[in-house]
Amino acid sequence: MAGIAYSPAGMEERESDALPLDNSSIFYNSEDVSVDEQAFVEKLEASDTKEALILLFSNIAAHPRLPRASLLQCARKKKNEVKEAGLWCEEVAKQFGQALKAANMNEKMARKYVEAFHPVWSRWRCALVTSGTPCVDEAIEVQFFDDEKKFQVVSEKTKLLPFISIPMLRAAEERNIPRLVALLKTDRRSVHIIRTGCSLLISLTVGSTHRTQELYGTDCVEVCCSMLEERLENLEDGDTVESLLRVLLNLACDEEIIPRIDSSDGIEKIILCLDRFPQHGGVQYAGAKTLHNIALDNPALAKKAKDLRAIELISLAQSTFPNYAALLDWGEKSKEVIHEASAAGHGMNTWNHMTDDDDSESED
Repeated sequence: MAGIAYSPAGMEERESDALPLDNSSIFYNSEDVSVDEQAFVEKLEASDTKEALILLFSNIAAHPRLPRASLLQCARKKKNEVKEAGLWCEEVAKQFGQALKAANMNEKMARKYVEAFHPVWSRWRCALVTSGTPCVDEAIEVQFFDDEKKFQVVSEKTKLLPFISIPMLRAAEERNIPRLVALLKTDRRSVHIIRTGCSLLISLTVGSTHRTQELYGTDCVEVCCSMLEERLENLEDGDTVESLLRVLLNLACDEEIIPRIDSSDGIEKIILCLDRFPQHGGVQYAGAKTLHNIALDNPALAKKAKDLRAIELISLAQSTFPNYAALLDWGEKSKEVIHEASAAGHGMNTWNHMTDDDDSESED
C-alpha cells in the first residue's frame, strides 16, 4: 500500500484564484436552521401514536431543535391535544423529559462553541472557545479540533452554532469518533447535521493516526455512501454532497477501506455526483481526488471508474473551472492514475494517497 500522507502537503498553496470562500460556513444561512426547527414542530403536530411521539422525542434528545422554553410550549400544546386519546403515556413523558434535559444542557453550552474562520486552512471550521465571550468581546481565543494550538479570532470571523450542532461538538471535544458517526446517522436528512458531522470528522482525523483508525472501525463508509445516494436528488445542495465526498476522500486513504467503498457502490455514486453537480467546484474537486485515491494501486477499480466516464467528467470539470488550481492539479493526477492503472493492469505509485487537508480547500 502506498504511504498515507497525513500532513498538509500543499498548505502553502492558498488557491488565491480558486472559488470564493464566503459560502463555506456550515450555517451560512440562518434561515436554513429555522427550517430544521420548523420541521420538528410539523412532525410533532403530525404525530398521532405513542410510538411516533417516543421516536420523535428520542431523536430530539440526541439532536435538540428548540430552546427549552420553546420545546415546553410545543409539548404542552401537543399534550393537551392528545390527552383524551391517552397518547401522552408514561413512556412518552419519560422520553420528553430526556429531550427537555438535552435542550436545557444545550442552552447552557451554546456559547462554548463557535464556527470560526481557520487562520491556517482559510476555511470555516467548528472550534471550542477557550477564552472570551462570543458576540460580546471584539476577539476571542479558540481551539480548532484539528490541532492543540489556540488562536485569537476577531468577532466578525466567528458565528454562533445552533442547538442541533451541540451534541456533535461535545462528542468532538471528547474525541469520541464512534459517537460522532452514530449522531451523524440519527437525523440523516438534516443538512446541518450532515455538514457538522463531516466537518468534525475531517478535523479530528487529519493528522491523527489513532483517531483515523477509530473511524475505519465504524460504519462511516457505508453511512456516507448511502447518504450520497439520498442527496443526489437534491441538485441545489452540492455543499452537503461535497462534505460527504471529503469524508470518503480521507477514508479512501486506506487500502482496506476501498473494497468497502466499492461494495457500497461508492464509485458509481461518486461519479454520479460529478455528473449531476457539474457547476459545483467543490464536488468536482472532492470527487476527482477521491477517485484518485480509490484507483491508486487498484486496476480493476480504475477500469470501473474509466468505464463509467470518470476521465471525461473530470476533464469537463477542469474546463468549467479553469482557475481552480487544486481541481486542475488533482484532476490531472486522477485522470492519469485511472488511465494508466486500468490500461497497464497495475497501480501507479507516482502519488501517495492524500487526505482532504493535504492542500488548501474549496468552498464547503
